[in-house]
Amino acid sequence: MVKDKENMDKIKEALTTFCPQIRVVDPKKCKAKADKWAPMMIKLISDNASPEMVCQALMICKVKG
Repeated sequence: MVKDKENMDKIKEALTTFCPQIRVVDPKKCKAKADKWAPMMIKLISDNASPEMVCQALMICKVKG
């Protein structure tokens, strides 16, 4: 399923909505990050990584405090 281009495009699109939350406001930079994150995220999830592990691997975690 995740190897399907249409699904990958949907994942990338979903990731672009996340950009403002991590202060990436430039649409070109956001798209570049989504293009980079999507395959990494899919790999991590397929390896049963927790949400925290995914967040840390992509270096997009918010610091609590």
